[in-house]
Amino acid sequence: VQARFDALGEEAKRVLRAASIFGLHFPRDGVAALLGHNVQSLTDWLDILAAREIVLPAQAGVRDAFTFRHALMRDAAYDLLTEVDRTNGHRLAGEYLENVRERDAIVLVEHFERGGVSAKAAFYSRYAAVQALEANDLPAAVERVERGVKNGAAGPTLGHLRLVEAQARFWRGEYERAEAAARAAVGMLEGASRYEALSELAAALGQQAQYEEIRALLAGIEAAPADGAVEQARLFALVRAASFLVAGGDYAATERILQAVADQGTPGDSLLTVRALNVRAFYDCHRGAQADGVAGFQAALAAAERAGASREACEMLTNIGVTTSEFGCFEDAEAALRSALAVAQRLGLEVISTAICANLTHVLTALGRLGEARAVAHLAMQAAERQGDRRFYGGTCFYLALTELAAGNPAAAASLAKRAADALKIVPPSLPPALAALGRAYLRLGRVAEASASAGEGYRLLEELGHVEEREELVRLVAAECLMAEG
Repeated sequence: VQARFDALGEEAKRVLRAASIFGLHFPRDGVAALLGHNVQSLTDWLDILAAREIVLPAQAGVRDAFTFRHALMRDAAYDLLTEVDRTNGHRLAGEYLENVRERDAIVLVEHFERGGVSAKAAFYSRYAAVQALEANDLPAAVERVERGVKNGAAGPTLGHLRLVEAQARFWRGEYERAEAAARAAVGMLEGASRYEALSELAAALGQQAQYEEIRALLAGIEAAPADGAVEQARLFALVRAASFLVAGGDYAATERILQAVADQGTPGDSLLTVRALNVRAFYDCHRGAQADGVAGFQAALAAAERAGASREACEMLTNIGVTTSEFGCFEDAEAALRSALAVAQRLGLEVISTAICANLTHVLTALGRLGEARAVAHLAMQAAERQGDRRFYGGTCFYLALTELAAGNPAAAASLAKRAADALKIVPPSLPPALAALGRAYLRLGRVAEASASAGEGYRLLEELGHVEEREELVRLVAAECLMAEG
């Protein structure tokens, strides 16, 4: 191919070398910027190259966009560049694309990186990472953050990169790394962006059941002076914290935050609206109003879909499936959870996949498909252990204990229920059902005193808390069964 180029003469080869800097596709004006040609002269050369079937117009009738006829031709032209010309060419291409407002930020990163302009490569890495996150390409988002760091990002640019990293790693189920990235972002950002970082820190801590730290964060956010410019971002951070404080049993703080959101109001079809509806629905489920809860999750799902928030929509569909199972509508629950799981796996949302597999354990057990229940339970337990998610690890052990009870294996059930209770000591609203399952397993083994102690403790905690996340009826029923067994 290069021999063919030689026959065209040096000026044609200069045009091809400059065009190759842009890749397989190139803009006429961009090539002119690299060469210093006037556009008419360059157009003549491009017409000659098109006649020789080396380049083609990118679209019929469009005179300023071209493409190499074959990738091999582009590579052959690019290989003719000296290292110095290659570096200068990418720098000039980056500057040209920057001036014409190239929308794909990773293209600018590539050119400035290869052009030796590290500061600009780092700057545009931030926007490239955001674009990957918005496209639900979580691995690309993390990779672009790392490129920005490698190119020397500092100050607010580094803070925004760490914020994107925290978001991507949270959805990937990498909670410790999400926490570290969010902490770094909080220290480097100000205003609304700092509240965004605080909301991600709350989420990463929440998945690790670090409720005391969330309360400390919440106190700082609530104590911040009112500032209309960042109020929506501050409310979002409060709501994000509240979604995990519900799971931790801090209902007073949850009610306080929900009231603050109601007083301020939320913009329609925003992520704040989605999150506020989700917290309200989650709280409704804790206080035994599952009908209100499922309606709230459905409203949150609709708002997420209108906002184009596919990750949050998948989360809400999961919550609908979980709540539907509490009505005994197990076929409907399985359909919703399977649908959500397909989306979660396609998008790499490990945080949701773990939750779905945990809850499918319960649903499949209720449908009598115990082998399938065990299989998904082990997937959920392995994922939760890897992620450091104590709540879902303990919750899955609890569900699997019920599976083993249904299978007539009380010894295995007792072992699993004990693991569940140990893991859930730091998650008060989830502990009573685990203690009830342990009590029922002990009853089946004829260990009545131990059953009464475990079930009694679960019942006492229920009365103390007032609400549990789920299976309140199991806590009360097993306590009654133990009293019967004791006469």
